[in-house]
Amino acid sequence: MGERVFEEVIENNIELSQLTPDEIKDGLNRAVGKFAFYGSMRADAKRMRTSLEIDFDAWEAGKFAEIQNQPDYKKGTAGTIKAQIIVQNVKAWKTFQAQKAVVELVCAKLQVLTDSFELMTRTLQSVLAMIRSELNTVSMGGPAKGSGDILDE
Repeated sequence: MGERVFEEVIENNIELSQLTPDEIKDGLNRAVGKFAFYGSMRADAKRMRTSLEIDFDAWEAGKFAEIQNQPDYKKGTAGTIKAQIIVQNVKAWKTFQAQKAVVELVCAKLQVLTDSFELMTRTLQSVLAMIRSELNTVSMGGPAKGSGDILDE
């Protein structure tokens, strides 16, 4: 996208029950960084989309004026004139539409990536909070009380 290249491969599922607290912290750090990176790319893609829409609107307005000045379309409706813009400029119109579709696809894919890293961050935070809670419960003499020796109890 522009001068920036992105490639994200997420292999295998993360087994949350097998992660250590350090692995969770590392995962959080990576997920937050990736969320920021892809969020930035998404902002760039949105800027590109807006720029393309402005260019298309300016092009379309110019063509609208040209067609409206043609004798056959002096009293034409906006719908008729817009249809003529497409008919008389098929190649350029299709090029704009193709560019819009590509930028929209990039925006959508980047949205999925940012959503997934945001969800990953929230999930890892929840898992880490549960682990901390379990460790606090155990260290404060939680549910398992006694010496641990069944014969002495």
